[in-house]
Amino acid sequence: METLTGVLTAYGHEVVLETLGVQLQTLVYFAEGAEMRRNLLGRQGWLQLVRIGLVDYDSELYLSPYDE
Repeated sequence: METLTGVLTAYGHEVVLETLGVQLQTLVYFAEGAEMRRNLLGRQGWLQLVRIGLVDYDSELYLSPYDE
């Protein structure tokens, strides 16, 4: 995997993420080395599966499966 700072060795695993009662099956990449303190969740595979609404003025977030 290539990043802005160079090459990164990572391993992809299919996982099920659940947020606010919405479950999504997606691919998450975990870095090989312990020096990388974050794991990588890309746009592809999960963002297309949800509808997100944000009302900043009211500090409200709406989330639902895309097909609802």
